[in-house]
Amino acid sequence: MRVTKRFSWAMAHRLGQGYPKACKNIHGHTYHCEVTIESSTPNEYGMVIDFGVIKSSLAGWVNSNLDHGVLLVWDDQELMDMLAALGSKFHMMPDKYDNTTAENIAHMLFHVFAPIVEEYQDTVLDEVKVWETEMSYAAFSRRDHWRCD
Repeated sequence: MRVTKRFSWAMAHRLGQGYPKACKNIHGHTYHCEVTIESSTPNEYGMVIDFGVIKSSLAGWVNSNLDHGVLLVWDDQELMDMLAALGSKFHMMPDKYDNTTAENIAHMLFHVFAPIVEEYQDTVLDEVKVWETEMSYAAFSRRDHWRCD
């Protein structure tokens, strides 16, 4: 059995590493995230996991760490210093990510969410999709092996 929950947040970022197009500038999106959780045995209420648990734990992490903030790569020291001086909210991606792409955000969130999901009875995180626009998303699933650790 699987369930999927969708939630949203607003966040700014910029693409670095010499990216030559407009997204090299700081800009924002209303991101949407879909998480799919799987279980071979439903809980005592016949659920894979309560949707409210997903909202409070996974969407709660996103709201605390990413919502209305700026996502930075680990070496964007200049922007980090500026945001800190302004008292603005920002989140640093782990140093294995070289850019704030939708692909890297999906991968990062999968690794943040997986241990949280596994705390609940017989559940496993199956997939995380990150929608950067209503027409474009990136996904990372437990079957993927791209830069897994």
